[in-house]
Amino acid sequence: MDQDKVGSFIKKLRIDNNLTQKELANKLNITFQAVSKWENGKSVPDISQLQEISKLFNVDISEILEGELKVKKRKIVLPIIISILVVLFVLLLLFINNKSDFAFKRITTYDTSFNVVGSLAYDDKGKIYIYISNIDYDTEDVTIYKTLKVTLYESYKGNNTKVKDSDMIRHDMTIKEYLKDVTFNIDDYKSSCDDLSKSNFYIEVSATNNSDVIIYFKIPLELEDICPEK
Repeated sequence: MDQDKVGSFIKKLRIDNNLTQKELANKLNITFQAVSKWENGKSVPDISQLQEISKLFNVDISEILEGELKVKKRKIVLPIIISILVVLFVLLLLFINNKSDFAFKRITTYDTSFNVVGSLAYDDKGKIYIYISNIDYDTEDVTIYKTLKVTLYESYKGNNTKVKDSDMIRHDMTIKEYLKDVTFNIDDYKSSCDDLSKSNFYIEVSATNNSDVIIYFKIPLELEDICPEK
């Protein structure tokens, strides 16, 4: 998932529909600053907001996440009325089958020392998007570490698979300061498990102190179902 691409796509949808940032924000019951952050690639909508944007602009959630409209091939219409109806029916079936049906899970943690905000989206074609940000560490630890980095893992049947190393490696700061700016933005991840409810994800923080000793902190993650709209 490219945040800049998602933001540019939302901006185009807004402008094409003759809406200001404030007008779009009012329709989504959020602040116009939030819309501005999306369009500038500083953040992305959460799960409920993606659903609202999808309904408002009549686009697939997958199109929002990928930052572009899908071009659907159209068949040549035959001059005979019956043939026209057949072609239209075929096109309708293709349209329905090609639409990705995304399901969502909220990413949290049961470790009370941390607060994690994230989401996981997946469709029936095996595409998985993971977005994690705003990791807060509830601690009074003010230790300054020489080097800090984090890695996201998936654990399944005793096997730990690295999903992604964070692009952020920082020096000379506390873990709390470091984690608040960490973001995982992953598209088209291939899980080792067909049933995501059986997978266990966790974040590993690697902190090197002034004695060059590496200390590891593990943040267990939970995948919570999002209640479907009625």
